[in-house]
Amino acid sequence: MAITGCKIHPAIGVARVGDSPDGYFIGPERPGIPARPGDGLFKDAAGRIKRQAARFRIFGYDEHGEVVREIKADEAEISWTVHLANRKAAAERFRQRANEPKIRNELVPEQDRGGLVIDPGQLEIVAGRAADTDARPAAGFFTVAAEADPVAVTLGELRTDEDGRLLVLGGHGVSHSPGDTPLTHFADNNGWYDDTSDGPVRATVRLKGSKAALEADPSWVIVAPPDYAPSIGNVVTLLDVVEQAAADARGLAEIDEVYFDRDIQPLLNRVIANQWVHETVYRGHRRGDQDPEDATAVERGGDFSDQALLKQLADPDPKAEAIRKHVFRKIRPPQPVTDEQATASLMPPFSGDGGDRREGVPETWLSVTPRQYRRLMLWADGEFAPRAPASDAPSMSPDGRS
Repeated sequence: MAITGCKIHPAIGVARVGDSPDGYFIGPERPGIPARPGDGLFKDAAGRIKRQAARFRIFGYDEHGEVVREIKADEAEISWTVHLANRKAAAERFRQRANEPKIRNELVPEQDRGGLVIDPGQLEIVAGRAADTDARPAAGFFTVAAEADPVAVTLGELRTDEDGRLLVLGGHGVSHSPGDTPLTHFADNNGWYDDTSDGPVRATVRLKGSKAALEADPSWVIVAPPDYAPSIGNVVTLLDVVEQAAADARGLAEIDEVYFDRDIQPLLNRVIANQWVHETVYRGHRRGDQDPEDATAVERGGDFSDQALLKQLADPDPKAEAIRKHVFRKIRPPQPVTDEQATASLMPPFSGDGGDRREGVPETWLSVTPRQYRRLMLWADGEFAPRAPASDAPSMSPDGRS
């Protein structure tokens, strides 16, 4: 089949900063399967954190929008362009409160606020012509005051692998205040910069034997902080956040189809996986708290990896409704929540957008998204099927391990 168009995948790639000067690894590329560095280590020999690279590929499509194949450097000239930037210091504050400035660094005059944006400009790298060592650095400047000297900040670099795929590496985990301004907030601090970033990813493809150049549908890269527990997923994933944002902005079809193995079990897996890094989750869902006949164990939460308990939770029969609804009642509804729901007795027991969790302060507690909550509600009511069609099944084992 003839290739008439192409797209960059993934649509959103996630890179992560690290303080290792040279060490890096490729980030996760399939749902439910964590990254595995070549040497099996996420740190270098000196104990410094390796950077996580986001890898992007180009796939060719035919005139009907069907995938033909991945396009690599051996059959095409591929020119990648990426525009990383860090606009934190010039952006709105993370939390909007009455009688407080809406923007960070509010005392910097409008004509000087461009210096708060670290913008290296658009970078280009041609796949198949640059060796992996020929990185394209993304270097910009930060200026907190007109009379201050600009501070050079490197947001990352571009590389290509042997097949012409793009590798985006972020910064080295640098955060600094040129004026030694004290930290006053977990997110909104004037006079500070760091080397996280994000921006668009584009590519121009010229297939061998073709005179026409194809502009690939673009993608986006996010350079985030390190993931200190790579195999433990978030209860609310980036996909959940993006789906909810799309529903709020553009409208999505109402959820009326729920499968336990696709929609519910992965969420429960992510809950219990956090027992290794969170004491509250450990107390409620540690291994061994699995006996559904033990009222004390069930009240604490239960071990969702236990096959006997899972069998009940995956059963849409009315006889299993009581235990499903018991679990559902433990889920914190989407924000805004009431003061009574701002407590560690509900899931997830993690801090939210308002900083460290505090009893009775709703904005400091994480809640599932409205669409996640809707799926859980249908599941609790028995309006679900145990297994999704094969094409929709999740790519992980029942206990959450790949």
